[in-house]
Amino acid sequence: MKPGIVKVTETKTSDIEAVGAVLEVSVSGENVIFGNAAYEKSVEVKKLVDSIMTISNTIKITIVGIRIESESGWLHKSTKGSYQVSIEVTELDILNKVFTAMVGQNNMKLDGIEWKFNEDAIKIKLITEAMIAAKNRAESMINAIGFKIGGVISCSDSYDVPRTNTSIHEWGEFRRSESSIPAKLRAQNVNLGTEIRGRKEIAAVATLEFYIINEIAQQGNDG
Repeated sequence: MKPGIVKVTETKTSDIEAVGAVLEVSVSGENVIFGNAAYEKSVEVKKLVDSIMTISNTIKITIVGIRIESESGWLHKSTKGSYQVSIEVTELDILNKVFTAMVGQNNMKLDGIEWKFNEDAIKIKLITEAMIAAKNRAESMINAIGFKIGGVISCSDSYDVPRTNTSIHEWGEFRRSESSIPAKLRAQNVNLGTEIRGRKEIAAVATLEFYIINEIAQQGNDG
């Protein structure tokens, strides 16, 4: 007689906080300058870079694209446009200071925030817990009806890891409200009402199949 099989699935979840953030920013420019020269020769970009790099040299600023504003389609010295800039912050304790520096840039718009997480360690922890829970549940179920579990037939793991990009729709309103605060106070720190922190829930799912051992039948066969 073929041995029976028990299949068990267990899920473990945990909330984790971001360890970094990438701010997606648009900077309008009176004159579009291409390449690395934009960091120094674009007045608007240089002003943004200078104000933020005084906070920490760990911040990474990269021009990722340029959008041209030209009705004729021709490029000339007075062509206007906007720079798509990414600002990578690896120390979230200084994020508020970065926002403070950005508030002073009248030609800048915050488009979104991409949060960065250290997911690998928590995935290993959760899947280990899920595997142990699945084995324990299988043993409890089978022992309750007088049997035991044998070897593992199969096991699999899967994860639910949501994306956590944040779109910014109220930056203009926020900028207007901040502009009403005296510059001396505004320069100290931006009050966002609540602390901005990236957070998400990760789920690890373990599925295991075990043989079911009938000890009484096995003893009879051995006899």
